[in-house]
Formats: sequence, structure tokens, C-alpha cells
Amino acid sequence: GLRVDLLTALAPSTPYSLDFAAPSSTRPWEVLDDELAVVAATPPDRVRAELDWVYQGRRLPEVLRPLHDDPRSQLPVLTAEMARYWREAVEPVWPRLRALCSADLAHRMEQFAAGGIARVLQGLHPEVAFEDGRLLIDKPYTCHHRVDLTGSGIVLVPCAFPWPTLSVQCCGGAEQPALSYPPRGVAGLWGQAPDDRPTALSRLVGRTRATMLAALDLPATATQLAGQLGISPAAVSQHLKILKGSALVTGQ
Repeated sequence: GLRVDLLTALAPSTPYSLDFAAPSSTRPWEVLDDELAVVAATPPDRVRAELDWVYQGRRLPEVLRPLHDDPRSQLPVLTAEMARYWREAVEPVWPRLRALCSADLAHRMEQFAAGGIARVLQGLHPEVAFEDGRLLIDKPYTCHHRVDLTGSGIVLVPCAFPWPTLSVQCCGGAEQPALSYPPRGVAGLWGQAPDDRPTALSRLVGRTRATMLAALDLPATATQLAGQLGISPAAVSQHLKILKGSALVTGQ
């Protein structure tokens, strides 16, 4: 029942993307409703300009024609469909996605503490280099820009979806340059879910703790584990205390 034709037209297989449909976040873990409100408030002229730019030399899909002709009335329709897609396709796996990105951010902060921003950027992605104070991004078949980051900085966003490449927002209506890159461990993100049938491990430590250990293939907070397992944070803390005492998990 989802408008997949509309949603896929907003993410065409071209070197460019519709930045207004995926605005750069201004704070970590922004609330989805807030982000969709930003999309819905996009100025009509910007919507038309980006559609013309992304589909230059190609026919604009008919499903996007109403958005091009009357952005003000169609943007709420679009954001409502994006919210429906989130609930169906992303929200069920969001705890795992967030855990993966949280683990990546923790790793980058350790790099920053040990070697500064150069250490972070040099290992970020094969298409990224940092030389003599310049951040170099090599993406063939796209636009060429030189951007002065003094005063504005750049937002680094771990995101599982651009893999294996990375996504750059630096022109058009972007208020602040942003770089979305695949987080560490993304290759194992969609591995087989743990089997909840009794196993040797569950017989040894109990079903809940065995499930918790399986969930901790990626780092997670006690609150995240409580949401994943459907138990209280206090119960999670108690189980973690036992697992840490047995040297099966570590905390930081």
C-alpha cells in the first residue's frame, strides 16, 4: 500500500540527489517528525530547482509532476508517505541501525582523542583523503566544488544506506556541508537474526541473557537493550551486572 513509485522517484540512480528530501541534521538523533517538518517547509523555488537539476536531460517522472507544479500542496503529501515508509521499513530495524551508528561514533571519538581530526578523516572512506589541511573527496562524474569550511565546519553522518559509496551535500540549498559515510561493521548489519530456540548457551546462562549476548554483537546502551528485548532497564542492568561479572561483556 506504500507509494513506492513516488519514493523511488525521489531517490533516482543519478550522480545527484534531491537534498531537500534528506536535509542535513542539525543535532544527533534528530526526531523524525522534526526532520519531516523541515522537508515540508522547503521553499517551492528550491523544490523545482532541485528537480530540474537532478533530472536534467531526462524526462521528469509523471509521479513527480504534481510536486514540481505545486510544491506547497504536495510536500505534506510527500512527508506523510515518507513517515509511512519509515514505520513499515525502517522503524522495525531502527534499534540495530542506531546501535551500529553509535558504535561507529564511539570509534571516531577514540580516533579523534588519539590523533585529532586528521586521524578521523584519513580512515573515514576510500573516497576521502585529508592532506595539508584540506579535505579531498574524489567522486567521479559529479560536480566540482571548492568549499571553505572556516566557520561552518562539516557534518559527518554515519549511515548504512549509501554503502559502498558515500553521499556529499555541498551545493544547492545545503546550509552546511555534510558527508554521509558507511559505518564500520555495516557488512554484518543484515546477518541472520539470532534463533530464539533453546540453545546450549541459553541452557547455560538463561534465554534472556543468551538473547542479550546475541544483541550485543553491536554495542548498545541498557535503554536500547530494554527496548529490543521488551524488558525493563532495571532488569537489563541486573543481567548485565552478572554478564560483566562473568567477563562475557564489557562496559565503557
